[in-house]
Amino acid sequence: MGSCRASADEKEHDREQEKNAAEFEAFKACGKFDECVIAKYHEYLEDPLRMWEAIGPDGFQAPFPRAKAIVYHLQNRAALEIHEAQLACAIKDLDYATFGKLQIDHAKAHLLDEAYRYVELNWRDYE
Repeated sequence: MGSCRASADEKEHDREQEKNAAEFEAFKACGKFDECVIAKYHEYLEDPLRMWEAIGPDGFQAPFPRAKAIVYHLQNRAALEIHEAQLACAIKDLDYATFGKLQIDHAKAHLLDEAYRYVELNWRDYE
C-alpha cells in the first residue's frame, strides 16, 4: 500500500513539474524572459563588484561551462589559453581596439550569463 501512495505522489509531482515547465516556456515565449534578463544585466552593470568580477579571470566564459568529460575540460582550457594569448598580443602590440573588444566581449558574456541564470531561477518573481 505504501508504494501506491508513493506512486501517486510521484505522479502528482511529475504533473506539477510539467505544469511549471509549461508555464516557464510560456513566460519565455512571450518575450518577458528576455526583457527581464536585459534589465538584470543592466542592473549588474551598475554594481561595481559584479563589473570587476566580469572583467577579471572569474568572468571568463568557457565554451563548455558545465562539462564533466575530460575532452570538454581540455577544450575549455584551450579556449582560456587562446583568450589569454589574444590579450597578451593586444597589450604587446598596443592594440587598444582589440584589447577593448576582448574585454567587453568577456565581461558582457559573463554578466549576461549571470543575469540569465538569475532570471531562470527566479522567473516567478517577474510574472
